[in-house]
Amino acid sequence: MSGSSIPRRSSRVLARSVIAVVAVAALGSAGVAATAFGNPKPIEKRGNPVVEFQRSKSPAELEKKYLASRARSVSWPLWGLGPTRNRVVPGHAQLRPPFRVNYIVHGRAMIEFPPVVAYGRLYFGTHAGIVIAARVSDGHVAWTRDLGRCIAASPAVGANVLYVTSMGPAPCQHGPEMKGELFALDARTGRMLWKLDTGLIESSPLLVGKMLYFASYDSVEHSTIWALNVRTHKPRWLYSVPSKVTSSPALLGQHLYIGDYSTTLYALNAKNGKLIFASTPPGNYQGHHGFYGTPSIAYDRVYIGGLDGRVYAFGARTGVLRWATATGSYVYSSPAVWHGLVFAGSCKNHRFFAFNAATGRIVWSFKANGRILGSPTVLAGAVYFSTTSNRTYALDAETGAKLWQFLDGQFSPIVVSGERVLLTGKGRVYGLERWRPVAQTIARVAVAVQGS
Repeated sequence: MSGSSIPRRSSRVLARSVIAVVAVAALGSAGVAATAFGNPKPIEKRGNPVVEFQRSKSPAELEKKYLASRARSVSWPLWGLGPTRNRVVPGHAQLRPPFRVNYIVHGRAMIEFPPVVAYGRLYFGTHAGIVIAARVSDGHVAWTRDLGRCIAASPAVGANVLYVTSMGPAPCQHGPEMKGELFALDARTGRMLWKLDTGLIESSPLLVGKMLYFASYDSVEHSTIWALNVRTHKPRWLYSVPSKVTSSPALLGQHLYIGDYSTTLYALNAKNGKLIFASTPPGNYQGHHGFYGTPSIAYDRVYIGGLDGRVYAFGARTGVLRWATATGSYVYSSPAVWHGLVFAGSCKNHRFFAFNAATGRIVWSFKANGRILGSPTVLAGAVYFSTTSNRTYALDAETGAKLWQFLDGQFSPIVVSGERVLLTGKGRVYGLERWRPVAQTIARVAVAVQGS
């Protein structure tokens, strides 16, 4: 049953009047950054653009089959959108900033991860243990459910069931004696369908068909990777890891990828849980090491940020380290991958980076107003990220030029449903729509009248 482990270690709220558009057009631009940013012992590896790198396996190509098989009523089922966790929204070329607030859904507590979207509703959980379902169209709260347990991940949704992972008792107490739980809720009503006792879970679950993949931990020295059959409520397999795992799993084909706090990237067979490879690069940053965030998969590479201050690229088939680039501070951010670029933020130095996906070369960097802990999303050629100083930025993904900013945000900022952009702030979810200045609207009307 088990794989083998390695012994190495709210309602619609006066939004239009209370919060107007925050649109700052290209007032700042990103410069070209050095590769180390003061790291005293940089350990870097420049990538080879032709070895284990396939441009045909782009994020768009990898997601195409998945998006085609997805039910049309389910528009954003997982954290990161799809199983490869690339956080790239296909299409929607018209959804460019600036935006204005159409409504606000209040969480009334910290929202660490963004919502998922299905059946015309958005679903998210809070550190206070409340799960909230609200209409995408107007923000009206359809139901709430108090689970009494800290929620520090995005749920997953499919077949009218919402899967919510949790840690210890709310608000986010945790310790070695505490346990987490997985909850299965009716997505229509919030009714509890079933639950499962686990270790503490910071991992956002991955739902593919009838299989749900996630990680739980009991201590800094032991975690479990779960492959759970949601029809029988029993695990197909379990895999034991001798370290803490907060990373969420990513999937390509039958390879399941996940990182741990020993800075090991695992690839497991998704059907039986057997180990394919376990890769651990050398190095640390000011004594820190480990993979906190989630891997992203594209171009036959696996990209992941390290607490040692580097962003890494591994071969997806072999686990061979293909490149490593230092950023100068811890990388909690999970990368987004788009058009040959990899995007991730660095924590203490407040810098957001774009790397060449093939070589690891820094293409541009941008200095933000605070620490970057969350993960970016790419939409219509703009990359969005937030800081812990309550700011969300939209940058031109190719150049790093600032397009827009919003005066809220904390971790991972946006998801998309139809023509609606949903932005997660510190304790609120904002329903945004395209904003056009009144003068432009009047001009369009005048032209239409003259041509009639």
